[in-house]
Amino acid sequence: MEEKELEPIRTQLMIAFGIPFKYAKVVNKEGIIIEIRTKENGHNVEHCHVKYRDKEVSISLIDYKVLAQTKMNEKEIIAVIKCVKGNIDKLRMVWEQYHNKIEL
Repeated sequence: MEEKELEPIRTQLMIAFGIPFKYAKVVNKEGIIIEIRTKENGHNVEHCHVKYRDKEVSISLIDYKVLAQTKMNEKEIIAVIKCVKGNIDKLRMVWEQYHNKIEL
């Protein structure tokens, strides 16, 4: 199995057995990496962290607003929001699993 095939299995096992972990990844073919992280101090809004071309942005999973960013231009932000929207069901499911311990 390739690494990208193992990531969902690893995530499910970590949740099922209560193993601490930092994040789940969804990797887009255009080089956009989306992460859902475990509880962070001061981060209560459902959101994801998106890495693209050595830059990072936090996007709300509720209304797709930019919560924080590092030097991403408008064109890059539009591209990452499009990617988040295209993966929203999976991202929301993973958020719920990480933050509310939903059974798999």
